[in-house]
Amino acid sequence: RDLPLRVNQWCSVVRWEATETKPFFRTKEFLWQEGHTAHATSEDAWEETLLRLDQYESVYEDLLALPVLKGQKPDHDKFPGADTTTTVEALMPDGKSVQAGTSHHLGQSFAEAFDITYSDEDEEERTAHTTSWGLSWRALGALIMTHSDEQGLVLPHTVAPTQVVVVPIWQEDTKDDVLDYAEGVADELDDAGIRVELDDRDERNPGFKFNEHELNGIPLRIEIGPHEVDDEELTLVHRPDGESVEVDRDGVAETVRDQFDEIYAKLYATAEETLDEGVREADDRADILGTLGQHGGYVKAPWCGDEACEEPIKEPLAAEIVMVPFEDEDPLADGDHGETCAMCDDDAERTAYFAKTY
Repeated sequence: RDLPLRVNQWCSVVRWEATETKPFFRTKEFLWQEGHTAHATSEDAWEETLLRLDQYESVYEDLLALPVLKGQKPDHDKFPGADTTTTVEALMPDGKSVQAGTSHHLGQSFAEAFDITYSDEDEEERTAHTTSWGLSWRALGALIMTHSDEQGLVLPHTVAPTQVVVVPIWQEDTKDDVLDYAEGVADELDDAGIRVELDDRDERNPGFKFNEHELNGIPLRIEIGPHEVDDEELTLVHRPDGESVEVDRDGVAETVRDQFDEIYAKLYATAEETLDEGVREADDRADILGTLGQHGGYVKAPWCGDEACEEPIKEPLAAEIVMVPFEDEDPLADGDHGETCAMCDDDAERTAYFAKTY
């Protein structure tokens, strides 16, 4: 009755990286979340493994507007001692893949090593089946690299500390009316639970404020001048592309939420296009090397399952097999296809995704 047992921690980790560091992606100290579970059966542990992987997929796709590929690591690259390592992979605009989160089905090897047991219904002592899963601040690096531009950060409303900035624009003779109107808008948004900032600084002009808030990645800007006050309207500006729309003042909270959804859809669509265009196919070593060298991204190729067949790609390009699809999603897994490995003449057993990584 005590199973499954689930524990989780948020902490910083120090690893003395020997390779070149890159902020958020590869650093000597990083923040992460790490969970561990123990189960009575292998089936329950596998279900937990996939549950956590699905949650990581949701973090990227439903919070960060970043589509990912989902599958498992090849056996030679799984977590040492694990039965299976599952992964979500994200493609960055520079053509490299980020291991965005992993979930491991550990089987009983760690339970046996650390004497993790439970008593079954017959009071017999059994060895538990365990999992572990983790997500680090690589997610922030992927978010920043995917959406941001030359003007600075671009953040979806789901994670932006400030979701909306209200910028009043006035002359001395209109200042009181404009500020009163802007304060009313900001208060209404705040009351609706929207994270809003009213930028009513006297010492900065509107252009400076616009640039500053774009730099900080605030998803939506509301501009209010005498024209908006007179017409009982608002001018809304989207951070990702600068699209400007005029809307009625009434129902501003609902309108803003609709704009959030539009902005999120834009971010996701752009990232999805990058991913879709970044997955290519190849049938032999030369094609894999040429495609990765010219375009980056992912190259799908038939693979025999032998680690040695990764080396001809790893040596010249520092690329590797980052993922294989789950068996029930891989047309090469059933063995009845006639495909041969892109590296050798052996029968292909799986589809391999080759990519350069951080």
